[in-house]
Amino acid sequence: MTRPTLRVWFGEYVTSQLAIDVISLVPFDIVFWNPRLRMLGIFRLVRLVRLPRIFQRCAIFRQAQNKIEEIIGIGASKTLPIAFCIFCFMHFNACATYYTAKLSGFVGWESVWPQFAGASTVQVYTWTMFQAVGNLFPMSFKPQTTAEQVVAICFIIAGAILYAAFVGYISSAAVSVNPSGRLYNQKMEELIDYVKWKKLSPTTRDKLVSYYEIKYRGKYFEEESLLADMNESLREEVSSHNTRRLIEKVVFLRRCEGDGRDDIFFNKMSTVLHARYYIPGDYVTKQGDSGNDMFFILSGKVNVSVNGVKVVSLYDEAYFGEVSLITKSLRTATVQAGMASILYRLTRQDFQSVISEFEDMQERILELAEEGQRLVPQPKQASRWDVQT
Repeated sequence: MTRPTLRVWFGEYVTSQLAIDVISLVPFDIVFWNPRLRMLGIFRLVRLVRLPRIFQRCAIFRQAQNKIEEIIGIGASKTLPIAFCIFCFMHFNACATYYTAKLSGFVGWESVWPQFAGASTVQVYTWTMFQAVGNLFPMSFKPQTTAEQVVAICFIIAGAILYAAFVGYISSAAVSVNPSGRLYNQKMEELIDYVKWKKLSPTTRDKLVSYYEIKYRGKYFEEESLLADMNESLREEVSSHNTRRLIEKVVFLRRCEGDGRDDIFFNKMSTVLHARYYIPGDYVTKQGDSGNDMFFILSGKVNVSVNGVKVVSLYDEAYFGEVSLITKSLRTATVQAGMASILYRLTRQDFQSVISEFEDMQERILELAEEGQRLVPQPKQASRWDVQT
């Protein structure tokens, strides 16, 4: 952001701060020598509106604000200053009540507070502060003179505005607490409404609820959207953290050329893997379907069946479907989730887009594809070739 010119700065000052500074500099004690008019000196307090801007520029205040947000939460750093402003407001209200009454000789005070004549300064302040608290909304202290009534009206109006701002910040703070959990609950409510609208069976309803519980685990956020918003460097860093160990388990995806591009390959490959979520009983692949992708198991369990007979179960960090990915052959086995599972999917299109930048990987995949006797499964060997651990 460029620094504003002197002309621009002066124009902003004249329109926003000049009037406040002029009012705060008026010598009310000299101009208004009449004691009854000295109460106008309260207008010098308008200079306090500059405090928020001054605090925002204070490094100590910013550090304290960050510390409060870290310990209590985001809403606390907004509500605590408003609460402090309300206290200061009540303090000025108490002082103004006392000052305006003093100018008129405390008319009617003894009838409201019989012990006023012998009260100490602390007792008077406490009593006026109590009245100020009551004046924040309801009328606690009944002003006796016209000046007291005018001051009371001003403070009641200002108090109502300040209180409304405080309530607004409290509401904002409540919304900012656990926003992902709140969105998750909203998403689940929408799901239940959809199930009722479509009149889905209880079994389907339970499956849908289980799916969302597995996917979001009580916190609603879209991983794909978050990654898409990141720059390429951050996206590769996060994706590599999530999936690199899965990629390194696959023999034909291990690149160890030592040419400085090994990490680049793994990072690019990790960015094209997309998470998929399955509940027990869901089909990941079906025997005889066309296959153009492979899967990596991040967590969970899947059961592999050939011709309706279970042949093996795969668990965390296993993978399957690599032969179909390379050879475009039909699926030779059915893979079904045996428990709640999180898998990463690699499509042929994404796979080809990554290896197109690495000639050595293209040659390796071409050699594997040409060795049909090792890659093209025979009927009795279906479970060996399409499912690898």
